[in-house]
Amino acid sequence: MGSHLTLAAMIGGVPFLDPSFRPGALLAAVAVVRARAAHGDGGESLPGDALRALLRPSVALELRVTQGLARRIPNAPLSEARAAQVEVAMARLATLPSWRPLLELPLAVRGLVDHPATSCSCYGVPQHIFLSESAFDDAVGLEEYVLHEVCHNWMYCIEEIRVLHPAEFPGRYTLPTGTAGRNPTEVIGAAHVASTLIRWYRHQNGQPERVRDLSRYLAGCIELLEGMPPGALTATGIEVAERLANERVIG
Repeated sequence: MGSHLTLAAMIGGVPFLDPSFRPGALLAAVAVVRARAAHGDGGESLPGDALRALLRPSVALELRVTQGLARRIPNAPLSEARAAQVEVAMARLATLPSWRPLLELPLAVRGLVDHPATSCSCYGVPQHIFLSESAFDDAVGLEEYVLHEVCHNWMYCIEEIRVLHPAEFPGRYTLPTGTAGRNPTEVIGAAHVASTLIRWYRHQNGQPERVRDLSRYLAGCIELLEGMPPGALTATGIEVAERLANERVIG
């Protein structure tokens, strides 16, 4: 799908970082990819309502199951009180005007149970965010966890239309926090989250220690990306990695 175009030309850049990013263009491209996966090459000719339906979290997950790509994450519904806290966090994040359309991505937010992480999301469960009980310990932390996972979900959308690293590339990397076994796409995702969180905290004029920690983390991720051998990233992966490297300079 438009493989000769750069990501910047297709969708305007990288979500949360580029004001020129066009969320509608990315979601339209994702809907076409999903339509083709579900209905074959003629899928893109589906009526508009049918294409939009493919952007519902439940429908997206059903398609992953059909493709054999789904993952099981232990979860439970959020209580009304917890769901209200998530809405407040989303509203706070939307005080940065250019981010408002990004926070309107259709998402299912679920409670994370029997899992070591505080929050998580994954490509195999598209447009879903999972939050453990500890994610709700304080409002600032909840905002970060929500933003972290929304970032990942936008990057998963990009991955649906463009591969960021060849599937056959064997290299695995250890993130600056010590998390091991990450592929190049996951390193890109980590750098993207760090870049976005830095922007959020600077917008808030707060959390200077957190900004310093995130800046060091981002620099470590960029160092990993720049040290990868030829063939580790696709052309789109290189494009995104280079864009993220610019955030290190800003940071």
